[in-house]
Amino acid sequence: MILCASAGGRLGINEDIVLDTINRSGLPVTRSEMRDAAHYVESHGYIGIDEGDNQWVFKITSKGTDLVDNEIACPKSIARPPKYWGD
Repeated sequence: MILCASAGGRLGINEDIVLDTINRSGLPVTRSEMRDAAHYVESHGYIGIDEGDNQWVFKITSKGTDLVDNEIACPKSIARPPKYWGD
């Protein structure tokens, strides 16, 4: 989810695209489950959520960008691929 928000840049990314991406990766997730996860990630300051009329848009924050770029440590509760390059 954080990577999807990062890919959306400053404009953000629509929840339908995020949900489709997650489901195509082999993880059967409902919209409600995705929204719960989004609130959790938002509570840690990694994304912002624009809860429009019926569609949510996820936007990466500066803290989220630092997480994606491996500039800060990742909490154990959030999955991230291991860093594969040197410092």
